[in-house]
Amino acid sequence: VRLPFLRCDVVFDDAAKKATSVHAKVLAPEQVRLIDLFTNDASANRTLSRCGGSACREASAEGTSAADSSADALAAATATVREIPEYDPRTSAVLFPDEGSVPLSEVPASWDLVPPSAMTLIVIDAPWRRAQVLRKHPQLACLRSVRLREPPTSRFWRYHAEGRGCVSTIEALAAAARELEAPLMARDSAAADSADSPSPPGPDPTADHPLLFFFARQLAHIAARSGSGAELPIEETAKERRSARVRQKDRTKR
Repeated sequence: VRLPFLRCDVVFDDAAKKATSVHAKVLAPEQVRLIDLFTNDASANRTLSRCGGSACREASAEGTSAADSSADALAAATATVREIPEYDPRTSAVLFPDEGSVPLSEVPASWDLVPPSAMTLIVIDAPWRRAQVLRKHPQLACLRSVRLREPPTSRFWRYHAEGRGCVSTIEALAAAARELEAPLMARDSAAADSADSPSPPGPDPTADHPLLFFFARQLAHIAARSGSGAELPIEETAKERRSARVRQKDRTKR
C-alpha cells in the first residue's frame, strides 16, 4: 500500500491485540513507523518492539553490503522506536479532532505547512483518555492538529466510551488517505468514463481502502463465527448494551 503522505508515525500505547494501527505497519512498512510506548522491558509480555536490543541489531547487521545501504537507511527511518521524537512543525501534523483542528485536505496556507505528500502524519493509537494526554506530550504539543472532513461510520467491533462518531485508528488513517486520494480518483474516473455517466459513489468510500485489508477480514471472521442472522458486535445496539454494562460497573464502583 502506498500512502498519500510522506510518512505516518503511530504513537502506540495499548495492548497489540486491542489495536488496529499495526495493520498499517504491515501493509505500508516503508512509510509507517511505530513509536512503541507500551512495551515494558520489566515485563515478559509479547509486544511490538520486544526484539529491540543489541542481539537484534547485531543479527540485522550481518550480511549487510554496500548495495543494501539505501534499503538499510529506509528501514532505519521506519524502525520501531520507544520514545516520541522531536518533530518539525513545518513538516508534521497530528491527526487529532481537537478544537483547533482543520480537515487534512483543507490546511490553510497561513499554517506554513508542507503539502500532505511531503508531510509526516502522526496518529495516536491508545484509549481515548490516554490519547488526550499524549496529545499534550511536549514533542507533540507544538504541532498542528488535522482531522477528517467526513468521518465514516465505524465498523469497529469494540465499543467506544465516547459514543458515536468515533472510529478505530486504522479506519481514521484509511479515511484520511481516501480524502487526499479522492480528487485524483475523481479525475482519473472522469477521464476513463468521459463517454459514459460515472457511477455514483458508494455509501462509504473508505470501506474498500487497501489499508482496511486485515480489518475487513477480521470483520468477516467475526460475522462467520456469529452465525447467520446473529447480532454482530459492530452493530450500534450491541455496542450500546456493552457501553451500558460498563457504565453500570462504574456506578457500582463508586
